[in-house]
Amino acid sequence: MKAWHSTKVLTETEREKIHESVCRILEEMGIKIESKDFLKILDEFGYPVDYDKEVVYFPKKIVEEYIGNAGGKKRIKSEIRFNAGGYPARYIDLETDEVKQHTFLSSSNFNKVVDALENIDTINCLGIPSDVPPQTQPFYKKLLSWINTSKPYFSGEITSVKELPCYIELCEQYCEYTGKKMKDVAKVNVHKDYPLFLDRSKAELILEALKEGLSTGVGSGIASVGGTAPVTLAGALVIQIVDQFSCNLINRAIYKSSDYGDLSLFFNLGVIDMRNGLNCTSRPEASLLILSMGDMADFYGAVSLSIGFGKTQAKTIASVQSGVERLSDFLTGVYAGATRFGSLGIISEPEGINSIVQLVIDNEIAGLLKRIAKGFLVDEETLAVEVIKEAGYKP
Repeated sequence: MKAWHSTKVLTETEREKIHESVCRILEEMGIKIESKDFLKILDEFGYPVDYDKEVVYFPKKIVEEYIGNAGGKKRIKSEIRFNAGGYPARYIDLETDEVKQHTFLSSSNFNKVVDALENIDTINCLGIPSDVPPQTQPFYKKLLSWINTSKPYFSGEITSVKELPCYIELCEQYCEYTGKKMKDVAKVNVHKDYPLFLDRSKAELILEALKEGLSTGVGSGIASVGGTAPVTLAGALVIQIVDQFSCNLINRAIYKSSDYGDLSLFFNLGVIDMRNGLNCTSRPEASLLILSMGDMADFYGAVSLSIGFGKTQAKTIASVQSGVERLSDFLTGVYAGATRFGSLGIISEPEGINSIVQLVIDNEIAGLLKRIAKGFLVDEETLAVEVIKEAGYKP
């Protein structure tokens, strides 16, 4: 019996139409990048570039060559993993139930709690400390991970070239102390502001990180239905895939890589609430898109599917709303074949406020989902016919 990766919601015709639309956007619109130096790298790699418009294009032939080499594989079945955090600035005090600004101490305490929770596997930023100078916050996020947890920590990235020298020095000192390698520690993750746009400052940061020999690359610009993506769900799905393929194609070029690697896809789409303008992730539309992204991962032959969801708009901890929204999102992801899940411990999205109580509850939900994902075995032994007969009518 298999619960994980057990759905198919798109017809073959629908998959083909989505793919054709993805190729059209990449070929006809491309990605705008506000850096001629960056565009030159893409030009030299073989992608068509319009320097006047500051746009790089990805012809269908190039896109399908990439898919043919990186995709075409079976989804890898592995234990599902959960991530806690997501850059909250505020938290709910455990003793008073007051909402407070995070400090270095509160963020440290959250990291220590997560480090002890068995079903949480990785950590993102669990609290932006307000009691340190704002310009040093990226470095403190990194420091918080090093001193409070042994779990993999996906945070502490920098956002400007000016921060790069201090970031390198911080990572060098850590590597000198621990014996770890810079390539494993000093990562510069840069996310586009919009799915089809990389601004000048972020392009420059990537180029400088490359010069310093650091691990870097272009990451997704989080799309939103009715915001940075069309209000139609099919159109939003197209933008989500375009966003990811463009990142992968650009990153191949900046490293001049002949290796295509394995194709992985993720889901990170919110839905704009037209009443208040908030980007909400726990909505019925999101569940439909998660299932559809699972189908497209099969269509392309992606080895894995990750999801940045499980978020809730609930305003109180341990609430019915929080449980329903988070569990329904997570369950949908399991059925779609996702293996990585995020944002445990946070309520009141999209602002994001976290809570120790919510972390503990979500850790239990994660354990429940890990069990569901395993399914169960049906064979002669587990059917237990002889055991049932031997036990009789009143065992």
